[in-house]
Amino acid sequence: MNRRAWCIGLIVTVVPLALIGCKKTGRNAQAAPVSAERVASTRDALTREMRKVTVDKLGPSHRATKCVVVAYAPAGGYQPDPSPPPPGMVHLLGETIIYNGEFDSISADALTVRAAYPTPGNYKRMEIPRDDIQSVHLPR
Repeated sequence: MNRRAWCIGLIVTVVPLALIGCKKTGRNAQAAPVSAERVASTRDALTREMRKVTVDKLGPSHRATKCVVVAYAPAGGYQPDPSPPPPGMVHLLGETIIYNGEFDSISADALTVRAAYPTPGNYKRMEIPRDDIQSVHLPR
């Protein structure tokens, strides 16, 4: 009986502590504020040797060209698809998102950027609404 009481006491002690320590994080978590200097330094590091262009100048001739797109984060927060983007494609900096990849296509209301997964032939495509785009950068 002494062993059984010890096991029950251990369970009664550990389970509540484990439940209290577990916080829900994820899609509904608020983005931590990020300084403008950090956003600027990340943008400058990713756009080194690139030129800023307007969205209207992009066309089919730019397809598969490396690009960096700086955009406002969606109002509801960044919510990725079930398949996560490749490493280095999305940089979430508070209210700013920096997409690093290749220009894929453009429509009247969105710009599509793609990035390759480490496995050959697989790409992740992300649509960025035109209204959210702050700047687009292409190689010189």
